[in-house]
Amino acid sequence: MKTSQASILKIMMAPTHLVFGVTTAFGLSHLGLLEASVPVFAAASLGSLLPDIDHPGSVVGRRLWLVSIPVSMIFGHRGITHSLIAVVAMSAAIAWQIGAQSWIVALAIGYLTHLIGDWLTPSGVPFLWPNRRKFSSPIGFKTNSMAEMVCLVAMIAADAYGLRS
Repeated sequence: MKTSQASILKIMMAPTHLVFGVTTAFGLSHLGLLEASVPVFAAASLGSLLPDIDHPGSVVGRRLWLVSIPVSMIFGHRGITHSLIAVVAMSAAIAWQIGAQSWIVALAIGYLTHLIGDWLTPSGVPFLWPNRRKFSSPIGFKTNSMAEMVCLVAMIAADAYGLRS
């Protein structure tokens, strides 16, 4: 079965976001700044994919389409869900409901790594939404590029090395 480039584009960014979120949580746990547990790593994983709830074709958007479609119609892709206000609001709401726990911090860390990952692309992110100005890194890379693949492999290697210690 031949895989089209369009489907590769959909497949590649989610794994990169996922690995970036988990690698960051893993690194913070090795430094003693975050608890190393299944709920923490699961929360970092979810957080790393959650900003794309604003895109019905994303991994999260396809599963939560009842939320994704209205969010996409109202705010568009890389709108409010890709801003710092979303990180603060989401974290505050969860912490208020449940209390400050390690997995909440991990969810926010995963969310932030997603924003940083998108900041590294030429499209950038509107960190200061509702101001629509998009910020992007001067040394970023295109989605599904060789640079993204190198970063993905490097993060997986760092995780594998970290598991040894």
